[in-house]
Amino acid sequence: MWPRPRAPPETSGAHRGLGKILRDLTAQVFHPWPPPQVMPEAQGTVSTL
Repeated sequence: MWPRPRAPPETSGAHRGLGKILRDLTAQVFHPWPPPQVMPEAQGTVSTL
């Protein structure tokens, strides 16, 4: 019942751009640049426990 979108290429391009941004953000979150900052905190929590 809904009419088709008039400009599908633009929407697909926007979705592709968002997908790339999400991939980059997830890569930065799951692979942080300085791992040594996270390791001492984890070791400290384990030692305190």
